[in-house]
Amino acid sequence: MPVHKYILFTLLGIIVKWTYSQSALLPMQHTMQSWYEKELYTNELFHTSVKPYIKHEVEQVFHSDSIENIFLPKNDEFKINGSLPVRPIISVVGINEKTDSLSRFLFQHNVGADTYYEWKKIAFGLTFFSEHSAYPSYYDSIIKKSEVVPGIGYAHPTSLGHEASFFSGYISYSPNKIFNLQMGSGKHFIGEGYRSVLLSDAAYNYPYFKASARVWKLKYFMLLSNLKDIRLAQGKAEHYFNKFAATHYVNWNVSKWLSVGFFETIVWQAQDGDFYRGLDVNYINPVVFYRPIEYSLGSSDNALIGTNLKFTINKKNILYTQLLLDEFLLKEVRAGKGWWANKFAWQLGSKFFDVFGAKNLFLQGEINLARPFTYAHDTKVPFGLGVQNYAHFNQPLAHPLGANFLETIGIIRYRFRRVQSEFLATASFYGADVNGNNMGGNVYNLYSTRTKNYNNKLLQGNKVKQFNAQVSVSYLLNYASNLQVFVAYSKRNYAVLNRKDEINLFSFGIRTSLINRYFDF
Repeated sequence: MPVHKYILFTLLGIIVKWTYSQSALLPMQHTMQSWYEKELYTNELFHTSVKPYIKHEVEQVFHSDSIENIFLPKNDEFKINGSLPVRPIISVVGINEKTDSLSRFLFQHNVGADTYYEWKKIAFGLTFFSEHSAYPSYYDSIIKKSEVVPGIGYAHPTSLGHEASFFSGYISYSPNKIFNLQMGSGKHFIGEGYRSVLLSDAAYNYPYFKASARVWKLKYFMLLSNLKDIRLAQGKAEHYFNKFAATHYVNWNVSKWLSVGFFETIVWQAQDGDFYRGLDVNYINPVVFYRPIEYSLGSSDNALIGTNLKFTINKKNILYTQLLLDEFLLKEVRAGKGWWANKFAWQLGSKFFDVFGAKNLFLQGEINLARPFTYAHDTKVPFGLGVQNYAHFNQPLAHPLGANFLETIGIIRYRFRRVQSEFLATASFYGADVNGNNMGGNVYNLYSTRTKNYNNKLLQGNKVKQFNAQVSVSYLLNYASNLQVFVAYSKRNYAVLNRKDEINLFSFGIRTSLINRYFDF
């Protein structure tokens, strides 16, 4: 089975002795982050919307002992020759699935390891694991349709269910406390929420180069990404269509209570007819906006812009919002006629820490929506695929539902020493295609295949209603790898037209949890 690259989450670096020059990355895992983000939100110089966090930036907020107490008791890792830390990755999970038509037991397991090394101002991290699993019926249908285990890698059918493997890594260099350079294969996240409508970690990892600078109350980064369209490849990497994305993001902590971020990205295909564009140097520009460049090139590449706002209400409460614009004409918005190209996505949410005076009680609420045809594109080369869409490896790069949806999310977490509990609920509505007609929800459909130019509405098409809820309790065995034993109960309701499905899942086992896994879309 081929091993698909991925970077490491990068908890890597929490283990060694902390020095300001260390440039390792911290893992992007919502539960772990919620235990220490409260302190980051009260620091006027830290930029919480840019993830993964760089370790030496976090340690300027925390004392090293505080971080180590959160993540890593002494001797919680193995070492090769006494110097190279290696953490095992392991997951053995049993799931009892019950629906109206079936009752079955599913078995999931993965095994792997990660390691890292830091030397002066350079850090690198590597991780790999192989996952062999039978998935719940609804998730299995997503995998079969996309040929991908979401966020993990290409899905290879097995007698058990599917196998997905990845190998990932990064090199990070911080010459001083202003600049950081990274190169690797991984994921990135912009925002404060559970989801992001700008850039999220829901999709599969991708090769990238990232350069960032932090001066005063400003943080800027430029991200170059090599993305893939795999629809005609039949699992053969040599047949993937190459495309690239160039992203700028600058965040300004205006005051103790206000943070403003500006986002822009552009996606282009590597092959333009008979001409191979490759990595277009015109877009490797750290300053100017992409639209003027795009017009000067006479191209129709896919450009998106957006903003991220954070309001720190007090030390225990933040409010956040995002707005993404794909295409937009103010006169058409004012006309109110549902013009198809008024394409935007929006997010609004809030986080509460130590609720009701209870230490480590965390609440979060969030709303996300995207109008029809947002993130999609219409480039018909090659083979009429529209490869310039804002997606990678058969998965959207922003919200996993794509577009033409409305979603609400509620999260409750509580931790007492090594015991953690979580309740997560999502309610989503989205408009599915009608008899093969493009209603604007699938970002892989060409927007030129729309059925009308006007009277387009949010949730148009066959309205799908989904409800997901999960409650879990876990006990941490190892802070460094977030290794835990757990039990969980999940319920999923799905309704469209005259069809109604209900799935109940009871799961238990042992797992390493260092990256975000999304099963609620």
